[in-house]
Amino acid sequence: MKYKVFVAGSGGIGEAAALLLREWCEFETEIFLGDVSEENLAKAKNFILQNSQKTSVVETILMSKDGTNEAMKSAFESCACLLDCSPGTQAPRMARFACDFKMHYANLTEYVAETDEVIALAKDAETGFVLQTGLAPGFINVLAMSLYRKFVEQFENETIEKVGMKVGALTAHAHQPHFYGFTWSPIGVATEYVKPSRVVRDYEIRQIPALSDRETIIIGGRTYEADLTSGGAADLPDYFRHKAK
Repeated sequence: MKYKVFVAGSGGIGEAAALLLREWCEFETEIFLGDVSEENLAKAKNFILQNSQKTSVVETILMSKDGTNEAMKSAFESCACLLDCSPGTQAPRMARFACDFKMHYANLTEYVAETDEVIALAKDAETGFVLQTGLAPGFINVLAMSLYRKFVEQFENETIEKVGMKVGALTAHAHQPHFYGFTWSPIGVATEYVKPSRVVRDYEIRQIPALSDRETIIIGGRTYEADLTSGGAADLPDYFRHKAK
């Protein structure tokens, strides 16, 4: 079985996702890389071809910054799925492409307002929409729900004191001025720190400033700081409203 996948955005995350799809999928894939930069496309395609043992097709599509062009339309019409690795502000635009061309859609973004817009678009979609599928939001939310369901099953009680999700990655080589290992968009990182956080307090959803609830945690005998950021909880605040204090 063969599927054609359009990967929108050929930066570090996009090229890595495309490589994983080509190399590790249980089915054969044809990858269409889309980006507004020819330089990024050439770099990403070269990265995939050099690091993959597979011989399946990898095509590049130069995307328009606004609207569509003939190359985009042709690729969209042939693809089953659009994996959105573009900047978070582009999520509603990419989701509309998926709706218009009847592709399944998945994204990685932590942007809250844009995610709400995509959810509204997806209500009338004929295909599947899987949002916020990265690490946080994404895997951490699946893990939290798994633990919560085990709690409910064991104690037969859906009301809980607290759900806390902490995600972080510490690089071995941190440099001034940020002391942060950027493996994805610095703009996305900044967004998590400056936009409001959606949290549950006293069983209701609140919006409070990011970085406004700092706490100290100790892991393996080392002391770290943790704080609130925007977007990492995905839609769990909606689910845990009236369930978590």
